[in-house]
Amino acid sequence: MGPDHSELGTSLHSLAAVYAALRRDAEAEPLLHRALAIRERVFGPVHLDVARTLDGLAAVHMYRKQYARAEPLYRRVLAIRERLLGTHDLQLTATLTNLVTIYFATVQYDQAKPLMERVVGIRQKVRGPEHLEVASDLELLGAVYAVLGEYEQMEQALRRALAILEAAMGPEHLKVAGILSRLAIPLVVRGQYMEAEQLSRRALAIQEKALGPNHLEVSRSLATLAGTLRAFGQYDQMERLYRRALAIQEAALGPEHSEVVAEGQHCLVSNEVLLDSPVK
Repeated sequence: MGPDHSELGTSLHSLAAVYAALRRDAEAEPLLHRALAIRERVFGPVHLDVARTLDGLAAVHMYRKQYARAEPLYRRVLAIRERLLGTHDLQLTATLTNLVTIYFATVQYDQAKPLMERVVGIRQKVRGPEHLEVASDLELLGAVYAVLGEYEQMEQALRRALAILEAAMGPEHLKVAGILSRLAIPLVVRGQYMEAEQLSRRALAIQEKALGPNHLEVSRSLATLAGTLRAFGQYDQMERLYRRALAIQEAALGPEHSEVVAEGQHCLVSNEVLLDSPVK
């Protein structure tokens, strides 16, 4: 077996995958570079095995938050797979989603939007519009719309995800609660306060029943519900909800945790509003 034998490239790639799984990235990276060089010489630059090694190398950089190094690798993986598998193959969705993750981390939200919309389109075509994976993709797309301030599109994406989850899992499933809580956000922004409150209360009830009253997810839903009550001037209830959320988080995370500090700031804001603003 010579230095450019395809089996050597496969062995290097496989060993690198083990190191990467163990988060021994410093050992994985040089093996992936060697595997890539061999595979490019043996197969040429446009081959699925080349794409797999590029993908592994990009993942190592992603874990290290080396996004500027990971992005061009994922772009090359995408180009190879599009050329060899077509533009609607399901394998493309993982690469597209990794690119979306990079663009989120580097605050390039306008770059993330068309890629995530494409993921939804591919998944719907391959899996069908009611598949649970489509619901997960719609949740991510909703997050992209949220950071872009496109709240109408966010609402539409989350309503579609909600319908899929309710049909597949039932109206009391925890995943349904997560969608309900997130759906309240665009409703508040768009002035649909009564529905936002109803959805927030429903999410909270599902989580309390499934997880108990002192779970961290319950604290987040309490904070969301408190935010929806601002429009009604129910500042006493807002304060109680924020303080309950804060107590849950302090007990679970400790008083100095960043999430606890953020929740404390919400409580201070609610108190200021209570003192300075008239009740509607």
